[in-house]
Amino acid sequence: MRDDPAIDRAIQEIDDAVQSHLDWTRHLLRLYLLGDSPRPDMIDPDGHSVCHFGQWLQANQTLFRDYDSDKEQRLCSAHEELHRTIRQLLVQDQSVDEKRKLMADFESSQTAMIDMLSHFRMRLAESRSHYDPLTGLPLRHFLENSFLEFQRRTRRNRTLFYIAIIDVDHFKSINDRFGHNVGDDALAHLATLLLKAFRENEPLYRLGGEEFLHFLEVQDESQALAALHRAMNLLKVSPLNTAAGELCLTFTVGLALVGSAEVLREALERGDRAMYKGKRAGRNRCVVAEPPSPVRMQVAEH
Repeated sequence: MRDDPAIDRAIQEIDDAVQSHLDWTRHLLRLYLLGDSPRPDMIDPDGHSVCHFGQWLQANQTLFRDYDSDKEQRLCSAHEELHRTIRQLLVQDQSVDEKRKLMADFESSQTAMIDMLSHFRMRLAESRSHYDPLTGLPLRHFLENSFLEFQRRTRRNRTLFYIAIIDVDHFKSINDRFGHNVGDDALAHLATLLLKAFRENEPLYRLGGEEFLHFLEVQDESQALAALHRAMNLLKVSPLNTAAGELCLTFTVGLALVGSAEVLREALERGDRAMYKGKRAGRNRCVVAEPPSPVRMQVAEH
């Protein structure tokens, strides 16, 4: 969960980090032109870890990985390569051609590093309007990429990927009886409990209205059902306190196994059908969807 002030702080920290790197390069220029002494992190083999920028990067590694794990790795590699080239220029005797090669590597690494930071700054700025202000959960904007990344992860780990479509029971009657403010409180309450019940590395989205979407990585169907029943039991013993007394919430779930080559739309349609089947059967239950298309499974196996 991220709120706008937290995102604004992250954007400001990126700007500050770029400024600290510019100060570092200015010191490098003074070193060559005026004979200033090199900073310790310019000649330290672990300089990329001990410099101000490197410490900031390590502290925010998880944030960047959540947004784009590939570019996070490239950012770290570019920063490390930048320090390696400068250290070689400063502590080893080099021919002119070797110096040219190292300077070209330095410039390439610095350009890549600035490009990656610009990318993350843009993604953070975009995300200010793509997180639900009520629950703090991500909205649909990142769903397609997150689905594909989770699908690749489960293929790589040889685990099963399930999606759970979670819909609050009788939500309209909650709004009608208690008012929309209590309805909003109920959604925020549910989101908090779901995050508490589910594992941190398994995404939870608000699809809209009273509907949520959760990704699960499990070894078998029973593990997925156990996780959802754990959330249902936590909600059962954690009623929402309102001015009119305690409000007990329940939800209905459509649980669908995702095929290794299945697209998001198809998985959502199967999960939706299972969820509505649970609604018709009396609500407050988890219904398993029909399996993915055999064609999808065969493509994945091939």
